[in-house]
Amino acid sequence: MIIAVKALSVFLICCLVTISFGVAGCGGGGSKSPKISLAENLKGKTVEEFQPVTLSANATDEKDGTLKADSLVWTSDIDGELGTGETVMLDDLSAGTHTITVTATDSDGNAQMESFTLTVDLATGLIPREGDYLGSSFFRAELFWAAVTVRDNAGNDITGLELDDFTIRESLVSMTGEPVTEPRIVNIATQIEEDWQEGWFWEESLSDEKVDLVFLIEIRGTMNDAMPGIKAQAEALVDRLVASHIDFRVGGVGIDTTPEIGGSHQFDFHGAGELDKLQEGMDLLFRTGGTWWNPVASYDSILWTPWLGFRKDARKILIAITDIPSQTIYGTYWYPVNCTAATRSAVELFLENNPDIELYYCLNPDDDVDYHQYTKDDINPMARNNLNRDGLGSGWGALESRGYATGLRLTPASEPWPFDQSLISIAETVAKDTKYYFILEPDFSWDDWDDYGDYPDDYLVRTAIELTIPGTGETYSTTIDHPITRGKSILTMNFHDELGNVLYDSVWSFLDYPIGSRFIKYKTQLYSRDSPVIEEVFPGTYHLLTLDGGSQSFDYQSIRAVDRRTFEVPTESTTINVTVPMAEREMFLTMARGILKDLRDNWRQPGGPFREFVSEAEAWLDELDREGIDYANMVRLMRFTVALSGYANIMEYSQQEIEKSVQNVEDIIDDIASIIAEVEAIQETTEFDWESGLGILLEIAYDIVTKGEFTIKKIAVEEGLEALLKYAGGELLEELKVLVCSELADKDYQDLLCTLVDVASKLPTAAEDGDWSVILEPLQKLAFNIALDQVRGLITDNFVEIIFSDLDLSNQLQNDLKGFVKDILTAMTSESGFDNFDGVIESFIENVIQHAGEQFFADNRDDVIAAIKGIFESLHDAVDAELGNTAAASFVSGFLLGMAEDMALSALPRVNENGSINYKPNGDALVSVLIKHTLYHLFLKDFFVDEAIAGLHLALENAMTFDPAGDGPYDWGRELNRDFHDYRSIMSDLQDTAWNALETQDAINSWATALQGLVGILEPLGVALDFMGAIYPPMKDTAERVHAFIAVLDGIQIVSTAIEFGLRVDSLDTFGDIADELSLTAFGLHEE
Repeated sequence: MIIAVKALSVFLICCLVTISFGVAGCGGGGSKSPKISLAENLKGKTVEEFQPVTLSANATDEKDGTLKADSLVWTSDIDGELGTGETVMLDDLSAGTHTITVTATDSDGNAQMESFTLTVDLATGLIPREGDYLGSSFFRAELFWAAVTVRDNAGNDITGLELDDFTIRESLVSMTGEPVTEPRIVNIATQIEEDWQEGWFWEESLSDEKVDLVFLIEIRGTMNDAMPGIKAQAEALVDRLVASHIDFRVGGVGIDTTPEIGGSHQFDFHGAGELDKLQEGMDLLFRTGGTWWNPVASYDSILWTPWLGFRKDARKILIAITDIPSQTIYGTYWYPVNCTAATRSAVELFLENNPDIELYYCLNPDDDVDYHQYTKDDINPMARNNLNRDGLGSGWGALESRGYATGLRLTPASEPWPFDQSLISIAETVAKDTKYYFILEPDFSWDDWDDYGDYPDDYLVRTAIELTIPGTGETYSTTIDHPITRGKSILTMNFHDELGNVLYDSVWSFLDYPIGSRFIKYKTQLYSRDSPVIEEVFPGTYHLLTLDGGSQSFDYQSIRAVDRRTFEVPTESTTINVTVPMAEREMFLTMARGILKDLRDNWRQPGGPFREFVSEAEAWLDELDREGIDYANMVRLMRFTVALSGYANIMEYSQQEIEKSVQNVEDIIDDIASIIAEVEAIQETTEFDWESGLGILLEIAYDIVTKGEFTIKKIAVEEGLEALLKYAGGELLEELKVLVCSELADKDYQDLLCTLVDVASKLPTAAEDGDWSVILEPLQKLAFNIALDQVRGLITDNFVEIIFSDLDLSNQLQNDLKGFVKDILTAMTSESGFDNFDGVIESFIENVIQHAGEQFFADNRDDVIAAIKGIFESLHDAVDAELGNTAAASFVSGFLLGMAEDMALSALPRVNENGSINYKPNGDALVSVLIKHTLYHLFLKDFFVDEAIAGLHLALENAMTFDPAGDGPYDWGRELNRDFHDYRSIMSDLQDTAWNALETQDAINSWATALQGLVGILEPLGVALDFMGAIYPPMKDTAERVHAFIAVLDGIQIVSTAIEFGLRVDSLDTFGDIADELSLTAFGLHEE
């Protein structure tokens, strides 16, 4: 409330006033513009700065009658929009001559405007701005407060004054201002020093620039050495905000296993008027606790920050300082008591939804000694700090690489450590308004009232404020008068959740009185069990904080609610209806959506198996968000989010298992191919005639020199090479395949894998011969036609025509090649399937080269590849448009389009170094395609993906139908604690299973002894060849090739690779087996 009080010894700068008045109209046609009736009281008038003014007008229309209040809009050519309604009260018009305009608009859009001028004179000297006391009687008031502005004769605010420059006196005066009691000095300095009194004095010299800043500080003991310097930098940043006249607020939270919300390591926003409280909060925040190993929940703390209540028009800054990367669901930390459900994607979604939030971080570059237990690049790279070459990573480095966070680096190449506050840009602003605030306890008591108590309405309390300008002796003074008593208002507060359910017995409310940027506690822990909260309060502005009545600290088991609002209590009684949302509703919604995004977008295997589930889950979350989240819905959301977290963790492990399983089989086939190549090399070096090469005399000479050893070794070499070539060219490969298959003897997939190894080992030779019929024969042998039959069962007869009919392609080359791609898909979806596919592939190659031209293809092969990839990207979109986000779309995209794209790209001829075109098929690429699609579509998918999808759908069904048991949030929280503990225990055990399967297995170097007769051939042959090679040069190449063959056999690990493959598949099988268990445990259910 602004109190109009004349200042003493104040020099006014008056302005000449030119009165102007005008009317203008514009309309949408069809009816006349509204008529405006404007109050005459302010037209052409001059008022003093900060003097309250009331703008009044009404408007009528032939059609609408009296227009609604919001049809009238008031503006100033200096201050912009002033408000809406028939009456607008103002006390903050800028100094100068304003043209005030009111615009009335009727329901047809016809508008009418009227304007007038109003001059606001600049006030100087000691200017009272605000003042009031807390209570219905001054003698019972806990606190009195006042705010003043000091300006020199030029109209400039005077800043930097101290409490000692002011003198405050209180006295009683009559209603006409005559003194009744002698003024007495109130010693605010003493009240500030005394613990039992509450006195404050502060300056607020603020610009229009607003900043809300939150420190997110790791508090583990590992931060001990760094914390003093970090705190000093944080304090320096606050000093800069003060010196720059920023209208700032600073909050903070400590980070550990979870954000330390609600404890001593967290404080709410404090601004320029609460520097003492801010210092207390920072003193408590910048402390460290015990030293133990765990990644910290930095991301959870980011998602929590809206709980503090950001101002909409403020610049929002988050500064995270930690010496270990953030905990996410992709690491091994699944502590049963508490752990995160956050992801990098959740933080990115949060920042996308709050684009005005700036996120900065400082991360100690020194690796934590135990961090390797949390993530390894070849096991769970999604948990790593920085992005790897495949784009996997979830830490601060990954966020920065993707443009969502800024590392506070001293130089571009340096690490963002330690914290240097100077790297945060703070605008150098000029204070637009300076106020000095006084808060004091009144010095009057009832003893002073003995002579006047019967007639309190006959007197006023006068507070006189006197200022002596330092160094000049110049003084200014002003007074503020208050009635001794004033009436109270009845404030009724109804509390309900987002669905309208009454919350009388579930919340506590705290009523604060805002004075500048400081909040004074007025009424605390307002509570009513079975009825609205009803309080007597004096009229004024209040800030209401409403919290759930349980524990205010955060963890994943606490169900909390919070609402913050500012409102006016008028002189008459008033009722407010308070909707109290769940405190972490946005946090859990964002975490759930982040995990769903990862399930959909981070699947790097064929197809998109989780898209249908993600679409259904997102629809449910959107419905919750739209319809409202009460306590029961919050429990459902929390359980669903935690359930998702485990599936996403396992999904990443499963992808590593799948990729490494594919690599295992490729390694086995590569090893077999290496043996074939070495045998062929030996054969090439033995094509010579001993007898004609040596001659009788030369052989006799060698025998004389070697004392008969030459002939003996010669016979040994002849017999050994003959045996080796016969064995290696026949029995060896079969025995290797038997060894591989024997390691998988008890596995359901033994026959499929053995067939895959058998046919894939023949592909390099077939590719060398350029025989596409032989190359594609394995597709039928591996039952790919069965998979194609499944595709045909999901699509219509003209499906290929449909998806190509309106294909969105980006360039001409794609349009030129799309017909050839269409031929491949048409063949694959025909009844013959792969039966005649060799001719289709050969036609595809011929058509591409013929259309592009050999020279163009040789020069622009990469462009052709990019064009084909672009066609398939558009085809994936077309399939989704035709089939929707369904399992059918996933299978069609993954198998049909995935296989066709890989085959098309593998079939493209290669370009030799000399620019010529190599039309021979790429055997290695074809092997990779065959292995990838065989392993995934024909059996790896069944071990995990299908069961995971079923488990996720069960989790969603449980979430949508879950009915919390018990009497309310406290009971529900206990159940959450128990079930989440069980869930995380399962996940913790699974980390060992995954790591054991993904760790490189010990080499089994003795595998070659299982090959019958091989050792017996190689040992004597090696000795004989070494002897012959040293004496007879033509044998040197053969000796070297045999040794190379032996080295290849020693280096390959066919059997151990097969063992690793089995472990990986077993791990996938384990993941699939617990899919249902996870979805049940997260909801406290158990398998029957």
